[in-house]
Amino acid sequence: AAIPGLRVFVNTNTGPARGVRDSLGCAGLVYAFGDRAGSCREARVTLRQRYVYRGLLSRERHEAGTFAKQIVDAYAQAAASVGYDLLMTHQYPDARAALEVAMGWNAASWEARKNLGAACYYMKDYPAALDASLRAERMNGTDPEIPNNIGIVLYAQGRRPEAAAAFRRALARNPGFQAARQNLRLVPGL
Repeated sequence: AAIPGLRVFVNTNTGPARGVRDSLGCAGLVYAFGDRAGSCREARVTLRQRYVYRGLLSRERHEAGTFAKQIVDAYAQAAASVGYDLLMTHQYPDARAALEVAMGWNAASWEARKNLGAACYYMKDYPAALDASLRAERMNGTDPEIPNNIGIVLYAQGRRPEAAAAFRRALARNPGFQAARQNLRLVPGL
């Protein structure tokens, strides 16, 4: 029961254009994911060789701990990038799996949760889409696309008054957000 003409928004900041944090110098990882020349396994091996090995050989524990944190962050960002790519190519089950991996590495990633909500929506798993989107909204109270996505999911569940409230929440965050304005107009009877 999707609204014709609705567009679910995903977070484009997790795509390969942003890639893994520049401070890690993992350009090879970005290219491996960005042009599909390599696999996730190859990228992990690259990370291990470049950072774990360096960190474990370090004489100071603090330095090794810093590398371990960088590895976790890099894994989370890489998985989120893969999830975004898969989402954009309509491979929703794989996108969902990659985004869940990203959240396993970094539970505080509202971007991965937002994209997970979109993947679940397209898979018609509306309860999971709503859960992921609501969690993303709790983590980021300024992004107007998140309540817009929540409204779309609520509408798909037949919860029109709640959907309208979510679209209004999106407009409160950004009065010029045309997609939320259009979606609000598409909700019949409100």
